[in-house]
Amino acid sequence: MRNRLAYWPSFALLALSLVYPTATLAQSSPSASPTPALPAGIFMTSQDAALSAGAGKAITFPIDVLNNTPKLERIKLAVSSAPANWDPMFQDGSNNITELELLPGKDSNITFQVTPPSDAQHATQQMSVKGTTADGLSATANLSVQITN
Repeated sequence: MRNRLAYWPSFALLALSLVYPTATLAQSSPSASPTPALPAGIFMTSQDAALSAGAGKAITFPIDVLNNTPKLERIKLAVSSAPANWDPMFQDGSNNITELELLPGKDSNITFQVTPPSDAQHATQQMSVKGTTADGLSATANLSVQITN
C-alpha cells in the first residue's frame, strides 16, 4: 500500500496534463515576452511587402489597416508613389475603394493591386501607399515589385 501512495503525485500530474494540457505546458515552458502595446494612431502593414512578377501581370499586395484610436476613423487611401502607368487600385473583396471606416481597435484586410505595362523594364520598383484621416492621422506602407521575365 505504501508503494502505491508514493506514485500518487505522478499520476495526479499526468491526469491534470490530460485534462488541462495548456496549464501544464505553461508551467514547463519559459514564458513568452508580451507584445508591446502600439501607440494610438492608424497603421498600414503588408505581410508581403516585396513581390516579383512578369511585366503585364497584375500584382496584389494584402494590406492590413488598423485603427488604434478610441474613436471611429474614416481613412482615405492614396498612392504616395508608384511608377507611371501601373494602374494602382485599392480593393475590398471585389469592390474598388478609396476610403474605409473602422471602429476603434478594429482592422480591415484590403488589397492594393498594380499592373505594370507589358513593356515594363526588368527592375525593382518602389511604391508607397498611404492612409489619412480628417484629423491628421496618417500611416504609410512601403512596397516593392521586382519585374522578372
